[in-house]
Amino acid sequence: MGPRSLGDIRQFGLGLVLAVIGVLAVAAFSALHFFLPPPAVGGLQPISGSLVGRVEVHGSSRVGPWASFTIHSGNATTGARINNYGFIWDCNATPGLLQLKDGAEITVWFTEKDLADRTEALAWRIQHAGEDLLSLDQSLGAYHSQKERLFYFAFGVIASGIALMLWGWRVANAEQRRASNGL
Repeated sequence: MGPRSLGDIRQFGLGLVLAVIGVLAVAAFSALHFFLPPPAVGGLQPISGSLVGRVEVHGSSRVGPWASFTIHSGNATTGARINNYGFIWDCNATPGLLQLKDGAEITVWFTEKDLADRTEALAWRIQHAGEDLLSLDQSLGAYHSQKERLFYFAFGVIASGIALMLWGWRVANAEQRRASNGL
């Protein structure tokens, strides 16, 4: 029996699949962040109202812990979400957000698109009694750190795929050498 072709080596095939998945992930993340960039400061719309219930922190999801709350303003009740809650840096005032009680008067900044498209709009800034409980800088910092983590993960998948491909290539070369030495 002669040496297997490179395409028949399991490590090479798995490495190729991982490398392709990693490249597709980098392309998808790049497209996502190009077409859905974080909002500009002037692109946010404030809504003032009273907190319904409390701010609840939810366990891990595929993007990390997140928080949700509901705000009642005028005749409208809006469900809100804070992404990357567990990864918000410099969050000295953020614990105050969890201590807010039902009926607390807050102002929350959303994008107009989020308010129109979602049942749970993404909150980018939260204020209570004139004090930022979640600043726009904190939200943007968390957004950018999540983007970096996803890119690092995708590049790790690419690197793993390339390493497996090289291993498969070495296995194929070793089999060829053995076959040529056996003749």
